[in-house]
Amino acid sequence: MTQIRSIAGTLLLDVRKFAEAHLNRRDIRKAVIAVPSYFNIAQRQGIIDAARLAGLPEARLVNETTAAALAFAHDREGPKLVVVVDVSGGGGSVSVVKVDGGGVQVVRTCGKRLPGGDEFDIRMINYLWTAIREEHGKEVEDHRSMEILRSTWEKAKQKLSRIPHVEISTFLPAIDKELKHTIPRSLFEAECSDLFDSILHEISRTLKNAMGSLPEGSCVDHVVLIGGSSRIPHLRAEIDKLLPGKLHKALSPDEAVARGAALLAAGAVRVDKEVVGLETHVTYGDTTFLCKDHMQVEEWHQPPVKPKEYFARYAMTQNRSPVEGQK
Repeated sequence: MTQIRSIAGTLLLDVRKFAEAHLNRRDIRKAVIAVPSYFNIAQRQGIIDAARLAGLPEARLVNETTAAALAFAHDREGPKLVVVVDVSGGGGSVSVVKVDGGGVQVVRTCGKRLPGGDEFDIRMINYLWTAIREEHGKEVEDHRSMEILRSTWEKAKQKLSRIPHVEISTFLPAIDKELKHTIPRSLFEAECSDLFDSILHEISRTLKNAMGSLPEGSCVDHVVLIGGSSRIPHLRAEIDKLLPGKLHKALSPDEAVARGAALLAAGAVRVDKEVVGLETHVTYGDTTFLCKDHMQVEEWHQPPVKPKEYFARYAMTQNRSPVEGQK
């Protein structure tokens, strides 16, 4: 963990130096850093520590989905209910937010990591490995061939977002010849169907939970997609089926998070309420339970925060507990 923190600190230091050179300043000590919504308390604290190592003692964290909502909220009139779906390379998340007059209130956020671009890549690279084994009778084991295969697939994936099928053609040392393979978009969708289903299920679940805390009659006004893999046509089509006519296409999936973080740093928008998804493993006796909850963080308490009291169930069937104390 210390090594990861040091690497992150080095990266943030480079960013700080670049910003200082660009702005012709030498005194940047504050920053707004967007992190995945599924980051736990320890991961968030690690980012704060890395920022301090980089000379940014006043760093503020914001969820990536919240940052995207802030970019959407800028210069937008009237209250809106927005679902933000993040499908980035390292993983995805979902948040339901209320946008009004440049402010954002996070109603609900997904507390776990959803499939992202890496999962789609791994699934298709495994498919190509199997195809090579069946066609050529050889395993792809050397590092060079694996990197060539990964790089080739990533380029093919980008093309599949624009055309219905793609031709892979590259020399592969593992088989000592040129690899030629056709991948239709339909095959990609079939191989990754469970990943798509997982994302759609979490959108539905998070939205259902959010509606329970909203006034009756509330409905979604817009869906904002962020992250490179949100460009996958099948995913966009399925989300459009789930929430017809709600896709907002004006924001760039690659720039929305950075834009929102910059606006927050400039004070052009505000976060009225953030929600951090928590997954806590609680051990009782020889059994470990997974207790899921959501912690609301008001504007003046930025993540990471430490709860004052902890409560845990001693059995999965427990739905109430006696409490002793004074009012």
